Amino acid sequence: MVSTKVLPTTSAAEKSALPDGKFRLVGWDVDATGQMVTDEICQLAAYTPQEDFSQYIMPYKDLTLFAQRRYMMYTKTIGRYRALKDKTNNKMLRTKSEISALVDFLMWLEKIKNQEPGCTGLILLCHDAIELAPLLLIQALKRYDLLDRFASIVKGFSNCYAFVKLKCESSVTSFTLKTLSKILLDKEDEQTHSARNRARIAYQLVQHLRAGLVEPSSGGGGGALVSDLGDLAQFTWTVGDKEATVAPRLEQLQRLMSLRPLFRSGVAAAAGVEEKSGGGGGTFRRPSMQERRRAVQLRSQLLDAMIDYEMLSKTWSEREPVLHS
Repeated sequence: MVSTKVLPTTSAAEKSALPDGKFRLVGWDVDATGQMVTDEICQLAAYTPQEDFSQYIMPYKDLTLFAQRRYMMYTKTIGRYRALKDKTNNKMLRTKSEISALVDFLMWLEKIKNQEPGCTGLILLCHDAIELAPLLLIQALKRYDLLDRFASIVKGFSNCYAFVKLKCESSVTSFTLKTLSKILLDKEDEQTHSARNRARIAYQLVQHLRAGLVEPSSGGGGGALVSDLGDLAQFTWTVGDKEATVAPRLEQLQRLMSLRPLFRSGVAAAAGVEEKSGGGGGTFRRPSMQERRRAVQLRSQLLDAMIDYEMLSKTWSEREPVLHS
């Protein structure tokens, strides 16, 4: 399958130091309409051992086929109305507007922070290999001027995927949540299509690998404060760090979209669409898996070199007279 993922751009050299103090860890995750930085959130969820948060959001976009299969939900237009439906039982999900869901989420985060006296802020834990969830949340918050309020509560985003990989690379070969929960947490058949479950599993994985490194609760919330993140610190970025990566990711996505004419056949094949190979016979041909993998490699090399379709077209037009001479 030809991937449409945009790789993470945050490096260790760009990291800012977290403020001194004690933090409370909160698992979180999102379901989105796709895997691009321009997609929308359709479920926002967070978890602590004492209470959790989950809210479905009605997106303007329809979910991609990949998102429908991964999150087991889809959008349906009924006359003048739109609905978000669960694919497992075909029932309609109760949704809110994006701004209402974000305000509810901020109020819940403030409540979690205030449960622990002396808490400097929250660290949000997410198992996200491509580091997309923080960018989707930041863009949504900026649309309603809520980012400053969010940054006063949340002091950092932690990438649980990279943290678990560092800890278990020698003993685990697959780092999906389902595999990790089975091996590390001894839990069979965890359902990971919902952001609510993924937030819980991410929190439990980090707590399992950091056993004994949390301080006892001093408040009535039953939580635990952390003053030393340990190895998790190298995979934790401030809100400002993540906000700074949005623009580069959007530029990278723009280059990716510009290259679509070159790789259209591969993308169509990945979506299960057969394309004509040319000629009057009307024959059909789908690229082989080897050809699609080669296309992914070539496209990745072009993106790494910051080359877009316009640059390639210009280079080709300049070389064409030389080739025909």
